[in-house]
Amino acid sequence: MGSRRTNEAAAVAAARAAYVAGFDATSNLAAGKLYGVPTAGTASHAFVLAHRMSAKRSRRRSAPRTGTTLLVDTFDTEVGTELALDVAGPGLGAIRIDSGDLGNSTRRSRKLLDQRGRRT
Repeated sequence: MGSRRTNEAAAVAAARAAYVAGFDATSNLAAGKLYGVPTAGTASHAFVLAHRMSAKRSRRRSAPRTGTTLLVDTFDTEVGTELALDVAGPGLGAIRIDSGDLGNSTRRSRKLLDQRGRRT
């Protein structure tokens, strides 16, 4: 996550260096594209809130493998969970909820996931 706190070229170089040193993956998609470094993580909160559906689709295209994790809009967790299920389909591995009433949001999201057959 350090990529958002430094200049773009330095972020890519640092992600590549970390991979060479033994890290498994980076959240920096440019390092993944330029150097083949495996990518992991979720799209940024601001990007998802600003672009909603297109942000999730773009994230899904950039990491088409199964097990993708999508950030759920914490202002409307139920809508965000439904959107994540719709966008990722069977490739959805997890959702991320990182603010708000975590207990209540988690229970509501779990219920929606269960209703759509996502019990694990």
